[in-house]
Amino acid sequence: MTARLENRKPPTKGASKLSCEPRIGELDVSTHIGEFCNAVVKSLNPPSLRLVQSGKSQIQKVACVPGSGASYIEAAARAGCDCLVTGDIKHHDALMAQAHGLALVDVTHTATERAAVAMIANALKNLHDVEVVQSEIDTNPFTKLV
Repeated sequence: MTARLENRKPPTKGASKLSCEPRIGELDVSTHIGEFCNAVVKSLNPPSLRLVQSGKSQIQKVACVPGSGASYIEAAARAGCDCLVTGDIKHHDALMAQAHGLALVDVTHTATERAAVAMIANALKNLHDVEVVQSEIDTNPFTKLV
């Protein structure tokens, strides 16, 4: 399964200039949400994954927001996304996503930021005369018991 990352963001209202902006990508082919979740687990190795189903079993257009991306649910839906991958989804956010026909894949705040840190470090390494040292410290305060 491969994805093509679009070089644009869904429109947001009132987003902080310091916030992480979502990215949108399209899978090469429409994919079953369960298969997509398995690929996300293999890629991000999250401590857990929670799925909020939208009523559609197939997805193709996916938004990703590192950290806590619930504030982008409506923007992702307006942009025509089938799914949003992020962390820290609350109950009412999940209900709102379902009302918009948007699946949510919650792989924890830490797992989504860990992936973003690697991408940012790689991008910075391409800058002239900049040494980048990526931290290996995982500051996830949660311990999975079950």
